[in-house]
Amino acid sequence: MTTSISTRAGLFTLGLIMSAIAQAGPITVGDSGGGTASAAPETQLTGKPGYTPANGGSSPDGFHNGSVFLNAGTYSLDYWGSGDSSFNNSFTLLPSVNYIFSGGPVVSLGPGGTGGVSGGYTLTVTNVLGALLDFIYATDGGTPGNAADDCAVRSGAPVAPVGGCNYLAGVDGLLVAGASTSGSLGFLGFADRREAIDTDHQDLTIRLSVPEPASLALVAAALAGLGGVRRRRPQR
Repeated sequence: MTTSISTRAGLFTLGLIMSAIAQAGPITVGDSGGGTASAAPETQLTGKPGYTPANGGSSPDGFHNGSVFLNAGTYSLDYWGSGDSSFNNSFTLLPSVNYIFSGGPVVSLGPGGTGGVSGGYTLTVTNVLGALLDFIYATDGGTPGNAADDCAVRSGAPVAPVGGCNYLAGVDGLLVAGASTSGSLGFLGFADRREAIDTDHQDLTIRLSVPEPASLALVAAALAGLGGVRRRRPQR
């Protein structure tokens, strides 16, 4: 039995994609390049009842107003605490053709937040090339009733009004050194005041995790569409 050239090419392509996914990690955070300035590495402060890193106590590092990229697969999105929030805050994942989200807005009531871990929402990235998260973080802090204090992120980068964006995008247990960082546990930590007076990024925290390995079935299905994977019948 022989394997056709198109079969070998298809398998080689699948191998390259699998290798790229394995190296990149399912969750990648990095400099979004959006807003008035590029994102910069920062550290979330500890000592507040907000997000607790999975690596056992050290503060998670991340990119200020950074981007979050997810490989194709299924993720769990959880509300992970409200720290010392001063205001009512909410997180809404915006619709996208690249992913399906089962949950609704995550709402935290201040002061002090509602605390605890809740959610367990399912987020499925359907695009085989992965997807950037788009979301709105809204707070009634700052100027009361002023929507300009809210933060909208589209195509992975903060957009106008940028003034309300004050969050940290990071990956658990890994240090950020000025470049994108990958892992299987990610987080978004928001501050409900402007950066000049609020730097702890734990007034509403969202955790992303991979309950099961990212599925490569979507990749295989995409390659099958090439119509080139086939075998020749053995010669008699």
